[in-house]
Amino acid sequence: MLAAASGAAERSFVDAATGRSPLDNASARGFARAAEAICARGGGRAGAGLDAGAPLAAAGVALTQGERDRAARAALGPAAARAKGEQLLKAVQDASVKPGEAAPLAAAALRLIGEGADPDCVSENGNSTLKLASREEALDGVAARLVAAGAQLDILDRSGNSPIVWACYSKRAATALLLVEAGAALGHFDKGGGTALDYAERYGLAAVAAAIRGQGGRTAAELREAGAEPPAADGGGVRWGGHGFGGGRVPPQGARENAARAALGPVAARAKGEQLLKAVNEAWDKAPNEAAVPLAAAALQLIGDGAELDCVDEEGNTPLMKASRAEVLDAVAARLIEAGAQINLVNKNRTSALIFACHAPRAATALLLIDAGAAVNQVSAFNGKSALDWADEKGPASVAAALRARGGRTSAELGARQ
Repeated sequence: MLAAASGAAERSFVDAATGRSPLDNASARGFARAAEAICARGGGRAGAGLDAGAPLAAAGVALTQGERDRAARAALGPAAARAKGEQLLKAVQDASVKPGEAAPLAAAALRLIGEGADPDCVSENGNSTLKLASREEALDGVAARLVAAGAQLDILDRSGNSPIVWACYSKRAATALLLVEAGAALGHFDKGGGTALDYAERYGLAAVAAAIRGQGGRTAAELREAGAEPPAADGGGVRWGGHGFGGGRVPPQGARENAARAALGPVAARAKGEQLLKAVNEAWDKAPNEAAVPLAAAALQLIGDGAELDCVDEEGNTPLMKASRAEVLDAVAARLIEAGAQINLVNKNRTSALIFACHAPRAATALLLIDAGAAVNQVSAFNGKSALDWADEKGPASVAAALRARGGRTSAELGARQ
């Protein structure tokens, strides 16, 4: 068991016999949480100058993206993190109102989160960074990163609207699923008297609605029957089918990308498709290193530009197969599904995107694939496992339940039926 180090001297001590610092020891033993805490409090690696800001990647610590972001924030301190947080909020605000500049602004936002920006700054209207990111398709990746980085999930704006309500209202299924999995409050009424479940059901987000119900979420009518009262509608907030972001004012995501692909023509779309495949493959290779982030942003841009979605590499992997396996590519996978990528292609090992998502495990991607009609009983020739085999083994339970609801079976059950 590691002893707690309470002072800078202990954190920066280098053992003369081994030449190792506490961070070196924590990294070598795979104690990710301990290494994160040491880095956040100024500890460093022997031979790296014991710099307080030494990157976690340089320490060789296998942390998740969110853990690295939180450690960077702790290392900055409240004042510096707040200053970066204001820059982050502005980048996200600008991305939401400047569609032509959304991709570079989203990339800037991802960089700021990685540098330790406070994720919970709010605008003068009470809009949190997460709430703004939850309603915009160009900011799916930013929303996912904010959730992983520990952003507060239930900050309400001045009209009483939460990120999960906005995500469902704006039909951002991947973001909504991440918020549900992260524990967002589901019983909140918006100013229009609706809940997240109302909007998920209204706009046909079946996987989101199932996930919300699985966590105890209810419609406004069901909550009223249980005795809850919505706030009085006073002209603010989300309106049923009315004004605001989402609400059908723009064509669906996939329709815009199909139009862009048609406008390019098959040769140009194919060329962009090869670029997309390369960007996704490189992002997957570099994940979870920070270098994967701009590659994921480039992939999103290429999809929006009309890239062909189903190019394959030498192993038969499509962009969707690779994107289904990495946290940093969650938003890319969601965008590929919405844009009409073929979801049931298999690689040379007969492994599908759904099997990859369940193995990773990437729950939001798996649920989106299931909802989109992915074949649930494909069995990989590589290891003889189905998607349900992996979902049962790695969780979460919501994925296994969704697979069974669509007729999914384990490889043993499928063998017994033959």
